[in-house]
Amino acid sequence: MKIMSNMDNTKLFLKEIYVIIKKELTSFFTSPTAYIVMAVFLAILEFLYFTTLLNIKLVYITPLLDNIPWLFLFLIPAITMSSISQESKEGTIEFYLTQPISEIQLLIGKFFSNYIFVIIATLLTLPAVISVASYGDVDWGQIIAQYLGVFAFAFVLTAIGTFMSSIVKSQISAFLLSVLASFVLMVIGLELVTQSLPVFWAQILQRISIYTHYTSLSGGALDLRDIIYFIAVGSLFLIAAYLPLIKNKFHKKEPLYRTLKAIIVLLVAFTISIAILGDQIPGRIDLTQNKLYTLSDTTKKIISETDDVINIVVYKSKQLPSQWQPQSRDIEEMLRDFDTYGKNNVIVTYKYTDNEDNEREALSQGIQPVQFNTQSRDEVSVQKGYLGITISYLGKTEIIEFVNTTEDLEYQLTKRINKLATVTKPTVVFWEGKSLHSVNEDYTIFRQVLEDQFNVTTFSYSEEENKLPENIDTLVLVGPNEEFSQEEKDLITEYIDEGGSILALINPISINMETLSPTVNKNSLSNIFTKYGIRIEDELIYDLRYNEIVSVGGGLTPYLSQYPFWIKAQTNDESSISKGLGLITLRWASPINYDEGEDESIQITPLIYTSQYSSTQKSGEFNIFLDADLSPDSSELFSRNIAISYQNETEDNLIRMVIIADTDILNDESVQGSNSSLLFGLNSMEWLTQSASLSEIRLKNRDLTPIVFEQEWESNLLKYGNIIGIVTVITVVGAVIIIRRTKKSKRKFTE
Repeated sequence: MKIMSNMDNTKLFLKEIYVIIKKELTSFFTSPTAYIVMAVFLAILEFLYFTTLLNIKLVYITPLLDNIPWLFLFLIPAITMSSISQESKEGTIEFYLTQPISEIQLLIGKFFSNYIFVIIATLLTLPAVISVASYGDVDWGQIIAQYLGVFAFAFVLTAIGTFMSSIVKSQISAFLLSVLASFVLMVIGLELVTQSLPVFWAQILQRISIYTHYTSLSGGALDLRDIIYFIAVGSLFLIAAYLPLIKNKFHKKEPLYRTLKAIIVLLVAFTISIAILGDQIPGRIDLTQNKLYTLSDTTKKIISETDDVINIVVYKSKQLPSQWQPQSRDIEEMLRDFDTYGKNNVIVTYKYTDNEDNEREALSQGIQPVQFNTQSRDEVSVQKGYLGITISYLGKTEIIEFVNTTEDLEYQLTKRINKLATVTKPTVVFWEGKSLHSVNEDYTIFRQVLEDQFNVTTFSYSEEENKLPENIDTLVLVGPNEEFSQEEKDLITEYIDEGGSILALINPISINMETLSPTVNKNSLSNIFTKYGIRIEDELIYDLRYNEIVSVGGGLTPYLSQYPFWIKAQTNDESSISKGLGLITLRWASPINYDEGEDESIQITPLIYTSQYSSTQKSGEFNIFLDADLSPDSSELFSRNIAISYQNETEDNLIRMVIIADTDILNDESVQGSNSSLLFGLNSMEWLTQSASLSEIRLKNRDLTPIVFEQEWESNLLKYGNIIGIVTVITVVGAVIIIRRTKKSKRKFTE
């Protein structure tokens, strides 16, 4: 019976809270003010977002949600300012409390009615998110995490606003105090504030800042530290708001009043403890689509199957500047997983360089410090800090001098471990000479990255050196444009026919960069692939829809224009080489055609291809200037292949080739501007050499998908359709609800 009685009391308690919430929300949504506030909030938010989005032209949701906390600094205080202060000023709070409603029920009801209103306003951004997401791939897990971060942020600011409303009777005062308190709690951890403080205090303020915990959550991982923080700080202000409500009912020396004050003190101490010891609290849930915060299966396999122990040593300073604290925290999380999944094969050690012996050891290993400014007793001094990692295995060592970012930390660690654990690295040979391009000058980034996994050498044909080196795993041809002798051609085809692998970057059309005039490159070596059923056409591709925007003109009035010959080509998600790479920009590329024979041992797979809005220019009609008349017949518009993979597996041999009809795709300029181009090159090489693939890890941080509008008016529709559309919906819905409410009230009055 006692249990039933307690359940009945709980139901009654919650029912009365529900009545308050319903009353407050009804009051909100039958007033024009609520709709005006909501419409202004969303109009400003989406105007700022779409202005940025249409400049960068990427499918990027993050800026929309990242702007919300800054607008919340004014929106939430405006909503909460009258919660309790108005009731106190008008004396209606006594009426509430003479009803069978307690102070705690009133507080909870007021708080959640405000909080629900803010959540509704936030969720009205979903149409904008969905409309942008329709233009490309987005990480819905990260978007969900961002929304949860926004909700947690709103939870704390609503609690602050409710508290300020409970301690003053003036709504304006409550608003200003809420804005001030929220602003201070938000900015105290920003580098703008902490950069001139001693490192210890800068770290404390950063961890107390609500914005630090919001950015952590919005990254895509639900971290236990952040969840505890939001609950603790929100509860702190709600309990603090409860005290003014009961101060007249209870004497300050009453046990309940003293207990609540003690709880507030404990929550403050608890929040500060989180700030000081937060790094020791483990536990997080990775919501991201590509599992950015979770070790990939490839990494788990590599570290668990090594023959000896991998020693990972982190050299770090105890007092790192606040801007490097997130990296330090992410390193610890990442290496905790390495230790867990390493199955006793991984030993992680932390050495603080404040100790002179550890610092000397770090320097001897090649770990270099960076300098930063600190302030003590009104004096600014230059300090040095360490945040480097060494990985040792079987007497060999690889280093990361300084961890500037942890976005690709798993790849950087696994790549080095794989390099140390690989006994014999595959050999990649670049055919040097007879090309406008120098491997050592034009493809330095691609070559340097290859050297982490492969032995990379060059070969130049001569009368003395007329045979390819032995034990080649892959031969690379880069942009031939000088005549090859028949002996050289035979050498290449013999290598292929005997089970060789080849990466060929072929340019059948040469571009004179001074005059911007194309000519057919008769020495491109494209003809050696015809025996395999592959034809690289002497044509230039242009795409009327999926192309780059270039800056035209100089001086004071440059303008932007589409350039159809710089193609945004699509990649094939069905191939391990190109899976997940999105769009890749190619300059002056050519089409590849191939024969689909009946030989089942031969597999030819398109890797990179254009959209259905592409056509070509043939020899004799080349004009690649911006003002070129590109008006192809509709029958000439279809998708064209730019890169393919070829595999012929027999009982005796395995032939593999990746052929790309563009030599610029892997040069330094291209790979600096597009991570996808570099990933394509690395994936191709791993497939050709049949070596361990790290593509699963590399793909975690792929490029954002560009927004491509098929019609010029689509950009304006996306922007103004969302802004005007959401304001119109709010206005119409508000008008309907208010009119219906007014008519209903009139009927009750006349009756």
